[in-house]
Amino acid sequence: GGKTSTTFGIAMQRWSIYIDFSPSAGTYGDHVGPELAAIKFKQPKFEQHDQQSHVFRMLNWVILSRGLLLIKMLIEKNILTPKEWLFAQLQIDDSNIRRKLALENYDILNVTTLIKSINSCLNVKSLTLIFDEAQVLCRSEYGEYIGSSVKDKKWNLLQAYIEHLTHLRVTCLLAGTYMHMSSGISLVTSVGKKRGLKDHIVLKLPFLSHNDVLRNLNAVIDLTDVSPKILNLLGCLLRGRPRNCASFVGLLISERISVNRTKDQKNQEIIKLLM
Repeated sequence: GGKTSTTFGIAMQRWSIYIDFSPSAGTYGDHVGPELAAIKFKQPKFEQHDQQSHVFRMLNWVILSRGLLLIKMLIEKNILTPKEWLFAQLQIDDSNIRRKLALENYDILNVTTLIKSINSCLNVKSLTLIFDEAQVLCRSEYGEYIGSSVKDKKWNLLQAYIEHLTHLRVTCLLAGTYMHMSSGISLVTSVGKKRGLKDHIVLKLPFLSHNDVLRNLNAVIDLTDVSPKILNLLGCLLRGRPRNCASFVGLLISERISVNRTKDQKNQEIIKLLM
């Protein structure tokens, strides 16, 4: 799909805090799993200011722990470039720093001061934050939040937290799947957009619809005699990232499937491998 590789390319060019918001250990480790589990357990209620503030503090600690570790590694000359720092972030365990920050119970003024100090050490005007799998924060299981200028309109965690971050010297880069569709949010108008701020830059990477999937598959493999039921299942299962189609075709080529099977039976076997 190119989403993560695009964010990695940016992170290798400038000092950034990279956070994968996968709720369980993702491809690049467990970056924020304990915090998301705690938020899900609490599930903040709309207009509960104390609950909302606590959620923001927990996520702030995740950012600050990485920022402080970045400065420490720079001072100790363990890293010299943004690229080396990115690779370090994909392997580090900063849970001890987070626990220390939690004990100190940093408020927004402390966070603002620390962010300014980190920016000063890096000689940048704004710390770049890269949130991968940001669509996770749109889920209703993480609560309902205040923030919208529309009376009684409830925001999801992504909307509310990004608005919270607009008060800090940071630049947010959000990378997610389905964010323009199922979550019901607009990246341009409702996430972190405040009067007086520069416009967002929205990079739309390829997203394959049900029909796109079938058209692409038909271009590389013979779908003749495949039943409508299996075609519909393939369209639903493989829609989204282009890599889904590539993985299916790769498995179809590499798997040793009995030649006595029908096309539907062969496709069903591959579908089971993907699910």
